[in-house]
Amino acid sequence: GKVYIQFGEPISLKDWCEASGVAKVPLETLKQDVSDFAYHLTYNINKEAVITPMALLATALLSFPRKSASRAELNTRINSLESYLRYKQARLSDVLRDRRDWAMDEALGLLVTKGIIQRHDTFNGTVFSVDDVRRGELDYYKNTILHFYVSLSCVAKIVSRLSSGESLSLAELVRQFETLKTIFRADFTFSHRKTLEEHVL
Repeated sequence: GKVYIQFGEPISLKDWCEASGVAKVPLETLKQDVSDFAYHLTYNINKEAVITPMALLATALLSFPRKSASRAELNTRINSLESYLRYKQARLSDVLRDRRDWAMDEALGLLVTKGIIQRHDTFNGTVFSVDDVRRGELDYYKNTILHFYVSLSCVAKIVSRLSSGESLSLAELVRQFETLKTIFRADFTFSHRKTLEEHVL
């Protein structure tokens, strides 16, 4: 396998404080500024993350409501996940860019060999199922790229609850999105660079 190590541009705390005016702010009002700097660091760390075949495959496997998926279903889900990563201009590993199908086959084979997932050859094609005992190992790989999908998943969850023919105003979408952000504020870092209105419109 490969190990990917990426280094972003060095971040100077002194320069950031001067640029944001923090140096002139009273100590008791620094809480929000510290939070903003933490977001700045987190954003730059996430931006340098390299998307590996194993991370993409694990995310696809764990995205199904049931414990199993056919190879065709997996391929469709992987295509959707990768398409969004490309839209986000995420950093794909070289093997994922140049030999994706081969890389996904190799990752699948490795998970089967390790017993993390099981392969079932049926009359309707090949099906892969996740071993609950080993699920945590898939979570490890999934969590390396999960941050790319957090905001999108929240919006998708809100929209998916609509009944057929039901509509939702942008203001209501934003209100429900902000509620989900509050609920998950300790679990995920949400983008501060643009508002939801700017992303949607």
